[in-house]
Amino acid sequence: SKTHQKMSKIKVLFGFMLALAISACTDFVDPAIPYSGFDTGVYLRTLSVTPNFNFFALSTSKFSLMVEAVDIEDGKTVDKVDVLVRRRRGQALTPEVQVKSVPASEFKPHTIIDPLVHESTGSPYPAATIEITVPEALQAMNLTAADVTGGDFFEFRLILTDKQGRTFTNSNLSPDLSGGQYYSSPFFYRIPVVCPSTLAGTYDLSTVGWCGDTYTGKVKFVVDPA
Repeated sequence: SKTHQKMSKIKVLFGFMLALAISACTDFVDPAIPYSGFDTGVYLRTLSVTPNFNFFALSTSKFSLMVEAVDIEDGKTVDKVDVLVRRRRGQALTPEVQVKSVPASEFKPHTIIDPLVHESTGSPYPAATIEITVPEALQAMNLTAADVTGGDFFEFRLILTDKQGRTFTNSNLSPDLSGGQYYSSPFFYRIPVVCPSTLAGTYDLSTVGWCGDTYTGKVKFVVDPA
């Protein structure tokens, strides 16, 4: 009947209003998301890295990288970090080979404080310094110094293995991790081979101005620290 239909509508409306009232009185409803099941990873924050290799001093040049291991357990999930290397010349690449493996025991407390990411009291994460000489890298690649020229690059890639057997490298991370100033964790470093200028020093200067006046003096060339 019409009366029954009207009563049913009133009940539905009342039930809807009651649901709204209960919802309005609840500060927070825990969503059905299994937070405890979320997975976490590890990344290697770059603290310092060699900017380039001097072509005229390859025998004494070395790749020096300091990274700290950041994870939910303050760096304790790291098992090892493997370092791979290859030479780039334009688009030509040599095969990538492993040159070093760094065990978890090499990650130790450090004193470097980056104000952008660390508390003033220091970092809770351990760091390791990875050093590989150019001769070591060349030997791993089965190359010699004669196979290197100015303009070449040495490309170093890190592969971190955690205690669960998972691996992290430059192929399975997000852009904010690799390029972000906070994370600074590219897992990949392209080091150029440069030919520094030998022109540093002080030279006599003599020049003629627009109106024929001659100016003399000294000019000093300095090495750009960058």
